[in-house]
Amino acid sequence: MPTKPQNSTPANKGASCRCVFFSRTGQYPKYSPCAASKPAAAICNPSSPARHYCHCEGTCARGNLLHGACKATVNANYNKLFSEYPRGGKLLLHVCCAPCSAGVVHRLRGFDAIPYYYNPNMDTAEEYELRYAQFCKLGLKPVKEIYSHAEFLRVADKLENEPEGGARCRACIALRLERTAQKAKELGADLFCSTLSVSPHKDAEFINQTGFALEKKYGVKYLPNDFKKENGFAVSTRLSKELGLYRQNYCGCEFAKAIKHEIASSRCSSQ
Repeated sequence: MPTKPQNSTPANKGASCRCVFFSRTGQYPKYSPCAASKPAAAICNPSSPARHYCHCEGTCARGNLLHGACKATVNANYNKLFSEYPRGGKLLLHVCCAPCSAGVVHRLRGFDAIPYYYNPNMDTAEEYELRYAQFCKLGLKPVKEIYSHAEFLRVADKLENEPEGGARCRACIALRLERTAQKAKELGADLFCSTLSVSPHKDAEFINQTGFALEKKYGVKYLPNDFKKENGFAVSTRLSKELGLYRQNYCGCEFAKAIKHEIASSRCSSQ
C-alpha cells in the first residue's frame, strides 16, 4: 500500500499543476490538466488508481513520481547531472529533427548513441519524411518508426486550443518519451533520453521528470539533460545554416502551424 507523502501541503498551494498519467493498462500516457484553484496536495495523491507524475509549477515543495515520495531531482540542474553522468553504455536517443540533433550529438561522446525517430505529431507524412531525410546531412540514420499521426491525435484530444508550450505540448512530449522508453527496453539499451531539451521553447523540468517517471515504469535508466545549456541551441542554429538543414518554423502539429499562421496574419494586417 503506497504511503502518504510527507509535507502534504504544497508550498505554493493552489498553483497550476501539470500531471501526466501513465495508465497501468494503456499503451499511451494520458494528460490531465489540473484546475489552477485545486490544491496540489489533492492532485498528487499516491493512492490514485493511475500511476502518475505531477509537478507543480512555481515553488511547490513536492513532486511525486509513480506513487513515489518527493524527489531531489525536482528543479535540479539537469545540465550538471548530465555532465557528471558516467559515460558508457548503449543510449537510445529520441531525435525530434536534424537541427535539434545538430546541437546535441557532439555532447554524447562516450555513449554508444542510437538515434530514434518517432514523431507522430507531424501533421503530414510528407513532413515526417522531409524531416527524416535531413539526418543524412549529419551522418546519421535513425531507427525510424512508421508514421502514425492518429497516435498523436489520441493524446491531443480536447487539447487542440491549448497554447504552445501548454497541455497539448506536454502530452505530446510524454507520448514520445514513453515510446522511446519502450523502444529502449525492447532493444536492450542501457539508457534513453531525447534531444527535445535543446529547444528554448521546451520545458526541461517537465521533460526530465517525465523521463525519471518512465525509468521507474520500464526499468531503463533515463539520462538527465538540458541540452539548451552550453550554447546548445546556438550550435544547433549555426550548424543548420552551415549544413543547409531544413529548419521548420513550427513544432510539427497542425495546431502549432495554425497558431503560427494566425500570428503571421495578425502581423501583416497590423502593418
